[in-house]
Amino acid sequence: MAVDLTKPTDQPQPEPDDAPEALTAREELLRPLKACGAAIAAGSPLLLRWMGRTLWHAVREGSRTQQSGEGGLGDMLERLVLGLLVVAIGGSALAGALGAVWLALAPYAAWAVAGLILAWCLAAMSFAAKATAEDDQETAGEEPQGDGENTPEEEPEEAAEASWQDAKEKLRAFVEQRAAAGAAGHLEGVKGKGIRIDDLLAEQQRNGALLGVGRSGMIELLQRTGITVRTQMSFRVLEATGNGQEWTKKNVPGVHVEDLAKDLQRTPHLPPHLVPDLTPTPPQESPTIPAPRKAGE
Repeated sequence: MAVDLTKPTDQPQPEPDDAPEALTAREELLRPLKACGAAIAAGSPLLLRWMGRTLWHAVREGSRTQQSGEGGLGDMLERLVLGLLVVAIGGSALAGALGAVWLALAPYAAWAVAGLILAWCLAAMSFAAKATAEDDQETAGEEPQGDGENTPEEEPEEAAEASWQDAKEKLRAFVEQRAAAGAAGHLEGVKGKGIRIDDLLAEQQRNGALLGVGRSGMIELLQRTGITVRTQMSFRVLEATGNGQEWTKKNVPGVHVEDLAKDLQRTPHLPPHLVPDLTPTPPQESPTIPAPRKAGE
């Protein structure tokens, strides 16, 4: 016998388990509970960490107090023995007292456990709220990151590189002028084919630069700028002796003008005030002097 599906049947139709309105109301009711559970789960590790740190600080402070005592190790052993005697003698009395306290508090054990659980939950939620507030403050205080090309980490490196390049060029120009002046014989009291490292360093330090740098540091700095340094270079230095001022030969580290020309790939230039003026001057015309007259003319 076929059943006509177009006709209604007498059997009750199943209703959906959860209507959208019921689901929404349930979610609204469970939302505070879920928030409390999440806060308790997040704050419990923080609470345990705080308890551990507090206990550790207390133990450490007690250890420091014992170590600072006058008795030292003997005093600590004496206190330990006395403590063991006190525990052994008062053990029975303490056990009786604890038993009496337990019998008195047994009817309220469930309430005590519930109170401890409630206190733990409140403390955990407090720690979680405090941690969230601190994270929000740190996030608000962070500076916005760059677009990847000019990030805050790269900017100091670029600034340091630019500063080094500027200092490098100034130092090379300084050494070039002093070495050229020394090779041309324009330095007082020193003769040679370049400049001494000690003279370069002394002039820089007189001007307030490279303070605290020694000869080896100056040599290393010049080598970093691409300047060749000779560890033994011959100079003649004017020194005061018992017979007056005399030229003395010295072999000291220095920069030779020929090595500097190879480093610069050109002839080193003199300082501007030492460059001779080679501008040609026009010849001056001699004045016409009349011939002397004879007597009677």
